[in-house]
Amino acid sequence: QKSSRRYVASQTFTASFAPLQGLDRWLSYLVWVTVFAAKYSESYFFLILSLRDPIRILSTTTMRCTGEYWWGSKLCRHQSKIVLGFMIATDFILFFLDTYLWYIVVNTVFSVGKSFYLGISILTP
Repeated sequence: QKSSRRYVASQTFTASFAPLQGLDRWLSYLVWVTVFAAKYSESYFFLILSLRDPIRILSTTTMRCTGEYWWGSKLCRHQSKIVLGFMIATDFILFFLDTYLWYIVVNTVFSVGKSFYLGISILTP
């Protein structure tokens, strides 16, 4: 006998959203377009452009590795590529983490605007 509760989570959480009509649907689209436009513009100017010069310099750097006592030249020769890998990994982490930040900022602005539009804000005269 199969459990009847097998797909309860998907029926409860993913299938129970309010259908949007008209202006509300277009505002929802506009929220997500604004979130991704802000995300990509911020990512380009603050993440991608800041990596342009380090990629160019670190990818062609050859290390001299003189006086390294513990590892010799095994690790030292690849130090610039390791640093470049860490910098790119950090940029990827920041790229994926800022989506939620931009969602919160844009959703707050749109929510305040919608409450003024509906006349339910405490600041509405």
